[in-house]
Amino acid sequence: MTNKGKDVKIKVNMHCEGCADTVRNCLRGFDGVEEIVTDTEKHEVIVKGESVDIVEVLERLRKKFNKNAELISPELPKAKKEEEKKKEEIPVKTVVLKIFMHCEGCVRDIKKSICQMEGVLSVKPDMAGGTVAVKGAVEPPKLMEYIKKKTGKQTEIVKVEVKKDKKGEEEKKKGEANKKDKKEEEEEEQKKKKKKGEEKEDAVRLIHYWVQCPCPCSQCCMNNLCCHCWENAFNDENVHSCSAM
Repeated sequence: MTNKGKDVKIKVNMHCEGCADTVRNCLRGFDGVEEIVTDTEKHEVIVKGESVDIVEVLERLRKKFNKNAELISPELPKAKKEEEKKKEEIPVKTVVLKIFMHCEGCVRDIKKSICQMEGVLSVKPDMAGGTVAVKGAVEPPKLMEYIKKKTGKQTEIVKVEVKKDKKGEEEKKKGEANKKDKKEEEEEEQKKKKKKGEEKEDAVRLIHYWVQCPCPCSQCCMNNLCCHCWENAFNDENVHSCSAM
């Protein structure tokens, strides 16, 4: 896929001018590449040219310099985009390893070696504490094996912190909230039905009392129940009050 005159912007980890020189040398003379601009502060490389192949430039950087180079713009072809998306789905974690470093040279070599491992996003060595924190989509055992192979140093796991999926947590909270609301609605509906049933039952009891009323008043009625019924329906002295209880 060619960029048709558009600049190709790639994110790649460069911590010094030496890294920037390596990147430029890696892409210099490559087909279609006319100009290479590096920015070590933003960790970005801009490749200019009329017929630069985006995929080939990205693959060359990953092969020759850093496996974790990422395309910022323009967009990848659909097939490549789906492949990149699958890589992003790997859970990101921070692995803190105990490793012996006796000088700044050790620190520099270890950081450079680990940065080249696929899936690594950042490396923070601590010479005073004798540890290195590696953040990325990597498995601790493979990371330890990789460090031993590249540097010859033994490592020991101090701790592993898995990055929480905020989106997944939000969806989970939203689902729980919806479930709670639904439950409350069902409970409210049940209360309404129960209240309606009780009101209906009370009406039947009062009607039943009115039928058995010993002295119905045809001239003074309130909802088919005479004054005598209303006044004596729940009177303990009324022998017929049990019909309305």
